Amino acid sequence: MAYVTVEDDTASMELLCFSRVLEESGSYIRENSAILVTGKISVRDEKEPQLMWTPSAADRGGGPGDPGGEAVPAPASRE
Repeated sequence: MAYVTVEDDTASMELLCFSRVLEESGSYIRENSAILVTGKISVRDEKEPQLMWTPSAADRGGGPGDPGGEAVPAPASRE
């Protein structure tokens, strides 16, 4: 398991990554590189909210409506 800080120009959030997810998608995590992450928000009484990066629906054989998440490289910006 790993804790990763993800941020943009407005805020930052802690990303909780479990071992299986790191094995499948951890290669996308690079300092100063954009990624698109989906998952579930975890809110605990005494802690700041965390995003729990979950396995992708495709990896579990899920279909539409499956709450799984994944990380992919973010689209290149058009400047």
